[in-house]
Amino acid sequence: MKQLAAGWILPQPGEEKRVTMAKSAGLLYFFSTAVVWTTIHLLPQSDQSVPLVLDLICLVSAVTGCFFLILDWRHLSIRAFYFTTGLTLFYIAGFVFFSGGAASPYSFLYFLVIFWSSFFLSRKENLTVMIGAFLFTLLPFSYDPAAFSSNTMTLEGIYSFFYFPIGWIINFLSNQREEAYQKEKATSLERARFASQLETLQQISNRLTAESEIDRLLQLILFEGLRLLDFEVAGLLLWRQGEEAFVLRAVANLPPSLIGQKFRRGEGLVGRVAEEKTILLVHDDPSLRSPIAEIAALQLKTYIGIPIFWKGR
Repeated sequence: MKQLAAGWILPQPGEEKRVTMAKSAGLLYFFSTAVVWTTIHLLPQSDQSVPLVLDLICLVSAVTGCFFLILDWRHLSIRAFYFTTGLTLFYIAGFVFFSGGAASPYSFLYFLVIFWSSFFLSRKENLTVMIGAFLFTLLPFSYDPAAFSSNTMTLEGIYSFFYFPIGWIINFLSNQREEAYQKEKATSLERARFASQLETLQQISNRLTAESEIDRLLQLILFEGLRLLDFEVAGLLLWRQGEEAFVLRAVANLPPSLIGQKFRRGEGLVGRVAEEKTILLVHDDPSLRSPIAEIAALQLKTYIGIPIFWKGR
């Protein structure tokens, strides 16, 4: 049960990015709300009572964190995070306003937003968030003339300028980590694909060794090749010297009645492959569509022709 709860709340390796973004945002909401609520109630700065509006903002913040964890973000657009990021900046600005304005100690909350956006958003998007956080940090001084001309304004301006180098560094390191992860993922997929192909070839080799009937052997080659290439249908043609034609000897996922159909030299994809003696991959070329009505009716878009040589022919 504990592992299930942890998997539901905490980001997991290989999880979809939007889900990881939502879980991280939800956890940051809960963490920051707990810290802020603790400081305003258990560590009072003065004898004044805590304004009710601060408790309401903490409650709204906690509910927002729940929404991040409850909603299924796999079916939501990533643009939804643009709205929630802007909403978070307004939450913090409101809390700063009601907790003392320019004298409020809670402008550090903007760092959490920048920390999150630097991990998950692009450079331009992250720059927009940093500029927004910078302007919101200095906003209280616009409605407090006394604070605007004080040393506090200078210190707050210097402090808020650190948003940019910190955000850029985190974003750079995050991008490097993402690139390394994607390369490792691509390498792992390629290794798995190669291992699957080797296993298929080994199975084909074992079954070829045990098979003695030529027609069954050709059918086996076709079906295994079809599975390996992930194509829909296939046919195997052999050159018949006396008739000067390629004869269809085996089919896969095609009517067996097609076996025996003939193709002349230079006719369709078969003839072109025979002339060029190389593998051809063709995408939606009307001139190379099959002359056989049953195959043409399938309206296939992609064809591949693979020549097989024996004793140089």
